[in-house]
Amino acid sequence: MPPDILLNIELKAGESVVDLVIAHLEKLDMIGQSLLAARNDQAARARELVPGIKIINFSRQDGADEYVDNTIEIGAQYIQLPRRHTTPERVARCHEHGIIVNVFKSDEPDDQRLLMDWGVDYILTDDPRVLMQTLGRLGE
Repeated sequence: MPPDILLNIELKAGESVVDLVIAHLEKLDMIGQSLLAARNDQAARARELVPGIKIINFSRQDGADEYVDNTIEIGAQYIQLPRRHTTPERVARCHEHGIIVNVFKSDEPDDQRLLMDWGVDYILTDDPRVLMQTLGRLGE
């Protein structure tokens, strides 16, 4: 991957996978462009190995507010809110704490515009062409 592309790496195995992923990213000199989507235990281990590693909180809590609270508590730089839990109030609260908001997912232009109006930082989509058109980066 080119160095200006961020990598959203979901850690789906146990805590032990963290050491392997970090070692591989260091070998490839890709730590700086990597975002680890990690549970709390994985995030803690990753920070032991690389204190400045960027973390997307992937510890799903019982509710959206608890998820935001936990993201603030562990000091993750990113949150990946499910679309159904994304509100302007939650986006603003995350931003107040310096948290970058990813939304999973939105494929409809009207919804994408609404999310952008709310200040969402990144929109995950199954149809990047539609999102690029919504952003005005592709011709109609």
